Amino acid sequence: MARQKNRAAHSSEAIEKGVRKFHKRHNRAPVSREGDATFYIGYSTNWNAVNSWLRNHDYGTLPQFCKEKGFLKKPRHTPRSLKKAFYAFFEETGRAPSDKDGDATLYVGIHTTWALVGNWLSLNGHTGLRAFARKTGVHQAAIDFKLEIIKKGIVQFHAERGCTPRPYIYGTSDAAPYVGYPTNWTAVNSWLFHNGFRGIVPLCTNMRIYDHPTDKTSRICVEIAEALCRG
Repeated sequence: MARQKNRAAHSSEAIEKGVRKFHKRHNRAPVSREGDATFYIGYSTNWNAVNSWLRNHDYGTLPQFCKEKGFLKKPRHTPRSLKKAFYAFFEETGRAPSDKDGDATLYVGIHTTWALVGNWLSLNGHTGLRAFARKTGVHQAAIDFKLEIIKKGIVQFHAERGCTPRPYIYGTSDAAPYVGYPTNWTAVNSWLFHNGFRGIVPLCTNMRIYDHPTDKTSRICVEIAEALCRG
């Protein structure tokens, strides 16, 4: 007696939910060779059968379906794109994101969560959400920065050291003595960038303040940084 094939009653909605569950668990989209999909789809099936059903019902292949729904195989994060996501989150909530904030799709631009973003940061040398927020100045973004105060602080910094407070040299250095409130130069640079002033270096150029470091440490730092920039 011929064995009857078990044909699951698939639907695009069930498959999308299954893909979302897989993506949340593995931080990537599934492919047809993943094997058993029962845990994700909710009934007995496998990813190859899902792939066949999608192709037979004009949804394309499983990878095509995942791409169309926004589930990329690998997250295309960059520090620059995540910095924008952190600021977008801050503008809406008034604070930096944490791994308990759940879905980050609206801010990051792909289907993901803040916990997965934190994992990506940790795996790519940025420690995690909290450290990245500090590095980008998001945790201090609530400070009421004033352009004129920043300009005066830059002038004072230059008068003392003979150089500008470049963020890639002095980013985590205390800027409080120059701007009058607890912050660092990375936070100042971020505020300038997100308020149309492009950052500390362009602002200094516009103010006609240039690097002529007088103390030995600052001079060496600038020389090293310039050498690295030249490659």
